[in-house]
Amino acid sequence: MFDHYPFLSPFVSEGTDNYILDIKDIILTPEQPVPGKELMIQAVGYLKEPVKFGATAHVLVKLGVVQIMSQNVDICQELEKNEAKLECPINEGLVKIIQRVTLPKEIPKARFKVEVRAKNYDGLPLACLDIAINFRHHSPTVKNRLLAEW
Repeated sequence: MFDHYPFLSPFVSEGTDNYILDIKDIILTPEQPVPGKELMIQAVGYLKEPVKFGATAHVLVKLGVVQIMSQNVDICQELEKNEAKLECPINEGLVKIIQRVTLPKEIPKARFKVEVRAKNYDGLPLACLDIAINFRHHSPTVKNRLLAEW
């Protein structure tokens, strides 16, 4: 899982048995995110129980040891606001979400750590995801960068 993105090294920090959502895969298009361009994120997972109104996620972004963003989000409101094809309540079973974001042009050439901790409406742990994203190389794809070095 996730090994097709050398600049992205996510991991679920605890066993998936502890969480309602078992994340199966995350697909990025383009494979190498480019500052100032659109990034499409597709995530697939399995919900062991429904996600209902009141589910929240805490998102923390760090540059090294420096915290550059900390935000609590209401998961159902975010789905609605971003016109996702998924809406609350989300029934248990296989789920797929597609999210499009435009990355800021000003992303520094650095390595970022993103921590996401989500809870369901009843406070039970929904998901845990720690992601390291390397923007040290602002090239469209790793393959193109390697070919250019030859």
